[in-house]
Amino acid sequence: LGEIADPSAVEPLVRALHDEHDDLRCQASGAIAKFGPGAVEPLAAMLGDPDPNVRIVAAGVLGDTGEASAVEPLIG
Repeated sequence: LGEIADPSAVEPLVRALHDEHDDLRCQASGAIAKFGPGAVEPLAAMLGDPDPNVRIVAAGVLGDTGEASAVEPLIG
């Protein structure tokens, strides 16, 4: 999904970050980072997830986007 560069792929990839399989979460996180600014909002929302593993992955991917708009959610 990350290779097609279609913004509609962000939401399914974000949902994949909740998957129980580490490999799928890893692949999804790498694909999401390619969407840059389009990934910041859904990932920032995941920083409030009750699952600490989801929060850790979301924070890492936010940093990988390289977007200035990701800084504020990460500081919070």
